[in-house]
Amino acid sequence: DESRAMAGAADPTMTTDESTDPLMMMAAASGVATLVLASGLAYFMSRRSKVASTKQAEDATQPAIEVLDPAQYPGGHLTIYYGSQTGTAESFAQQIAGEGDDHGFKVHVVDLEDVTEDAAAAADGDLSTAIQAALMDPAKADANGCSRAVFLMATYGEGEPTDNAAQFVALLKDKAGITSNYNFEAELEAAAAKKAAAGSAGEADYGEEKKGEFGDDDNTTTDAAFFNGLSYAVFALGNRQYEHFCAMGKLTDAALGVTGADRLAEVGIGDDDNDLEGDFENWKDTVMWPTLKKRFVAEGAAVEQKKKSKVVGGGVSELPDCPYEVEFLDGIAPAGAKADVVKSDEIHASTRHYFTAVDCPVRVSRELRTEQDPGSTVHMEIDISQAGDDLRYQTADNLGVLPVNDDDVVEAVAGALGYDLDAVFRLKPAPDHEHKHAALFPTPCTVRECLARYCDLTQAPRRSDLKL
Repeated sequence: DESRAMAGAADPTMTTDESTDPLMMMAAASGVATLVLASGLAYFMSRRSKVASTKQAEDATQPAIEVLDPAQYPGGHLTIYYGSQTGTAESFAQQIAGEGDDHGFKVHVVDLEDVTEDAAAAADGDLSTAIQAALMDPAKADANGCSRAVFLMATYGEGEPTDNAAQFVALLKDKAGITSNYNFEAELEAAAAKKAAAGSAGEADYGEEKKGEFGDDDNTTTDAAFFNGLSYAVFALGNRQYEHFCAMGKLTDAALGVTGADRLAEVGIGDDDNDLEGDFENWKDTVMWPTLKKRFVAEGAAVEQKKKSKVVGGGVSELPDCPYEVEFLDGIAPAGAKADVVKSDEIHASTRHYFTAVDCPVRVSRELRTEQDPGSTVHMEIDISQAGDDLRYQTADNLGVLPVNDDDVVEAVAGALGYDLDAVFRLKPAPDHEHKHAALFPTPCTVRECLARYCDLTQAPRRSDLKL
């Protein structure tokens, strides 16, 4: 057997993107204001021009507010932020986005890494304020200037934040006066008791933020107004087999609560050791949507439905919006299918490993337990000697393994769907999705390579896929 290896830790759960094409359903697992300065012929005209220009410059710094149709979006804007290592939380975010119109909300899905990176680019020496402004974007606020958000937070490893959420979590801890990822409940309780004692003794307000450098672990005070104007709910993803179960989701919920944000609902808990997707579906359908609609959609408001439909076999079938489309490339032999060069910032965050993985043979696979011992522990040796500089491994590094599907399984799936395994295709952004397109895996490639390397063909499909 051959596997594809990559440097970095692996997550057992991958993500799929929705599509109306069977191949896509499996393969997809994601103004510059012009300032006019008028020149006057007279002094008083010049003065008027300067005043107008100053006002225009101020307006140019303000984000354009997106005015929504109240008939279609009576609930207004809703932003879904996700902290995801390899796609599970992101796929949940996309599910919420797909249902937003039906519930009367204009949903925006945002990678927390994009929040911190964009804030860093915009920050003028004050990253925390830039992140605060990004999360409470006036362009997506309601009439009262308040923003609404749902955070889907996965826990990685032994209670750590996912890579894309690390800087955001550091900010939360800093503003909440938290130093630990695991014992934050005790820290917050101690802080509350200390504040109460200080208040009863007539001391200065304990809740003021201690001046210091962002991310300083010595900061044990709370900025109790930092997220004023933000209404939120949190769903935590984790696995009970780990000691610090759902630590990041619980921390996010607690930290937002003590820094001024308005908690809309109790934190949802998802357990990958049992039924993570079922936990999410239950929370989404019985807690999140009912709470949001009760709070932000006026009683009796009707949601105007706008759905795509397609005639199939004499009937009408509703189709979900798909951000990708397949372009088959006629006349290209399988051996001639060379993947396009894609910039790193144009690659889907959850599938970056597909662009860096290299083929490595498994040389040794040996069971270490006896037949009388339940379970299985396998000694496996993967030969990376031919990978060159594309894959370097040092003792104690993590090695992520991307298995290749069995040829018989690949051929059976292709036969059932009527696909030519040697056909070559390119995955492209669908119309109106060019601005947010991210490559899922290297293309052009053959259907065989797509099914063998980039699709999970042996696990049961997600509930969300079966609803399509």
